[in-house]
Amino acid sequence: MPISKSYLIMVIVISIVNITYFIYIQMAQVAGCKHDAVSVDPHPSPWVPTTYNRMVFTHVGKAGGSYLIQLMEALAKRNQFTVVKGALTVGFNPPRQKLFDDIISLKNNTVYENHACYVNGLDDWDFISIVRDPFDLMNSHFYYGVDTEIRMEKAVNLLKKRKEDKLCGCFNLEFDQCIDTKYKNNCAIKLPSQIFYFCEPRDSNCTVDVALSNVEKYALVGITEEMSLTVELLEKLAPWVFSGQAEQTSKVSKRNTNLFNAVTNTSLNGAISTRTRQQIKERAVNYKDEIKFYNRVKKLFWKKAVQLGY
Repeated sequence: MPISKSYLIMVIVISIVNITYFIYIQMAQVAGCKHDAVSVDPHPSPWVPTTYNRMVFTHVGKAGGSYLIQLMEALAKRNQFTVVKGALTVGFNPPRQKLFDDIISLKNNTVYENHACYVNGLDDWDFISIVRDPFDLMNSHFYYGVDTEIRMEKAVNLLKKRKEDKLCGCFNLEFDQCIDTKYKNNCAIKLPSQIFYFCEPRDSNCTVDVALSNVEKYALVGITEEMSLTVELLEKLAPWVFSGQAEQTSKVSKRNTNLFNAVTNTSLNGAISTRTRQQIKERAVNYKDEIKFYNRVKKLFWKKAVQLGY
């Protein structure tokens, strides 16, 4: 039986209506017309927080960490994360369990900072840090310790101890003069340790190798002498924290200790002499370990820089 022309037209119209309705339903779902539809931003911001953004900053004293904290605090609102200073809750260098519990109690999109050691068992956290040339670090510690404007009573107490120790106290001396005096008087000389920060708290078996094995678990351990590059690498590795760092770096102070100390009449000024470096090399009981550690961290830093295209 032949198909009528009107029947064919009706079939075509119905087909067109069905196809149009199907297309409409699909578009409506994408646009969010259904309750379970997901709206997708075609141009997402690179620093929008995600579920597992968490970081621990191992703050090595006098290695430039205060600058990095100020930078992170300046970026916190922009990038929607929180900086938590652990010293306010558990103090400096807390025992392992106390430190571990303090860190895991924090919410996502948090950066934890403290003068505290590395902790195993936090594999879903990014660890970062900065280390410094051991000679410059020792020099900085020497002047910072007696900066009464910054450290107040602690500095006054240290000044008292230095004054009471007539032989090795270095009261009111410049750094080079202090090392020369200690060397001639056969006083103990020791570099400030950076190694212990990268071992677990109170670890009696802390060695260079143990510390370096932990350093390799870090997202990055930067170096003070390459602070600008350190921050650039951190921006690539952790954009949820450091995106936009170039806009803030000029606004953040890079100095903590005052250049001139009116109490001691000394100045944190100039290069460390060759003589002082040699005296420290000869007498510092931990010289070999601290230099080995720092040089190895530098190599890892530059290796990371190359991997990231620098």
